Amino acid sequence: MKVAELYPRVFLENKRQTVYIQLHVDASVEIKIQPMESYHIPHGKPPRLDEEERYPYIPTKRVGEGLYSAEYDFPVGGRYTVRVRNGENVIFNGYLYALTAELAALRPFKGETHCHTNRSDGAYEPTPLMLRYFAEGFDFAAVTDHYKYAPSVEAREAMRPLTGLFTVLTGEEIHNKPHGYFHSVNLCGEYSVNEFIEENAEYVRTEADRIKRERSFPEGVNPELAAYRIFISNEIRRAGGVSILAHPFWEAYGEYNMERRELEYHLTHGVFDALELFAGNDNTGNGDNLEIALWGDLRALGVKTPVLGASDNHNPDSEQTRFNRNLSLVFARDTDDIPNAIKRGSVVAVKRRTDTDFLVIGEYSLVAYARFLLAEMYPTYAKLTARIAEEIKNAGCRTENAAALETAAIEYRNRFFAQGINR
Repeated sequence: MKVAELYPRVFLENKRQTVYIQLHVDASVEIKIQPMESYHIPHGKPPRLDEEERYPYIPTKRVGEGLYSAEYDFPVGGRYTVRVRNGENVIFNGYLYALTAELAALRPFKGETHCHTNRSDGAYEPTPLMLRYFAEGFDFAAVTDHYKYAPSVEAREAMRPLTGLFTVLTGEEIHNKPHGYFHSVNLCGEYSVNEFIEENAEYVRTEADRIKRERSFPEGVNPELAAYRIFISNEIRRAGGVSILAHPFWEAYGEYNMERRELEYHLTHGVFDALELFAGNDNTGNGDNLEIALWGDLRALGVKTPVLGASDNHNPDSEQTRFNRNLSLVFARDTDDIPNAIKRGSVVAVKRRTDTDFLVIGEYSLVAYARFLLAEMYPTYAKLTARIAEEIKNAGCRTENAAALETAAIEYRNRFFAQGINR
């Protein structure tokens, strides 16, 4: 005997709520729920404890055909272990999660903030690339082609009629090669900063010179490079976008993309809104390790820069790609709130190794919740979105079958979260 489904999996803390157990057949089952954030091993007891005695099973009530329920108070926030048994046989062993009211008001969004299409140097057309992300359970992706903003608009408009479960964010990767080979990402800006730079060269030079005069840069920081990076970040913000510092430890042309002292300066002075902590062009892990170390050192000094995981994907079929391996989980009120959620640090950077093994960096409460969602919800959700994406790809449009599959995905996600939680 197996449990077909146990739901919801995410609850509000400090509130009595109902857990449902769906079986394939009618049977007598009991459930045991144990908070992992509470330590209840009595002192003076032998090292081998009787778990059944310490946290006893409670009976369930039949509420439908093969459907049983039990109530539980969820006294603290965090992760819970849950077991279901029939007689002496454990037929389900897994986890639940309880949220504070503050976190319950935010919806999780699995996302990509840096990828490329064949409108610059990527391998895929914009729409097929976005369908690949949707098929992997992503809630959003930003197209950030080199020097080009228009492909992100093209992808957004193409995806809108295909599904309501996936959002394309506008974006571009910004360069200013005459003044240093460096990269920044304009996420959700209302216009192209690349085009603005190209069309206003004299203004850009004047502003960079002003920044150099007005700022006192420490020893080891090149004023010319730093001033142009500051100008670009300021212009992204004027465009209404999120200013992201891209892959500073990318090993480009035999050197890092940014010197450590300048990186420290920008992060310490809040020049950028967010930092790519996991970058797609780091094939050795060296850059990831250095960024984590530097980010941690600066946090100890009170510098709290929001961090992102980004694949910088150029070809999802490449053996070197970080597609669906480097990503972000943003906790926002809705899709419109994603840019502001990133700016306020309501985001974690994720390095996905398998469907159960993740390195997640960010605030503790967000990391704990994100790891639960990434292991417990998104793998199943991705199986559902993969079917929708395949249907759309084959038909070239949204079909009735795609709409029905989309309804099933929505229903699954709704069941996963208890009433009163943003899902």
